[in-house]
Amino acid sequence: MLAPPQPGETQISDDVLEDKIKDSEEASVVSVDSDNLSQPQNISFNVGRICKKRSTTCHELHHYCYHLSLKIDIALKPLLADVDSSEIIDPDDLVSILDKQGTIDNLFDGYKSMLSRAKSEFVS
Repeated sequence: MLAPPQPGETQISDDVLEDKIKDSEEASVVSVDSDNLSQPQNISFNVGRICKKRSTTCHELHHYCYHLSLKIDIALKPLLADVDSSEIIDPDDLVSILDKQGTIDNLFDGYKSMLSRAKSEFVS
């Protein structure tokens, strides 16, 4: 399972898990007394190569809007640095400046590249 443990849960060692599964009739639910286990320092999810690639791609797609917004903010900062705060700026002017600089094309190329990688990773 790739979900991180919830607060109060403990990580079950393989030996304890095997013993509990052997003792229980139903292996789908395993309960362990937390007094016998120490809290884990690191949590690892052991998955295969393809699962890792796909989960990395899904993570990238999930956070795409945030990263796009951050990149746009970075591109707009120098343009807005010289502008007086009381001055009204036309958004279309900002877009045309970013377009002339090639920023919009670079962002779109990055988006197409990410989608292309995602498609190729989920086809295999």
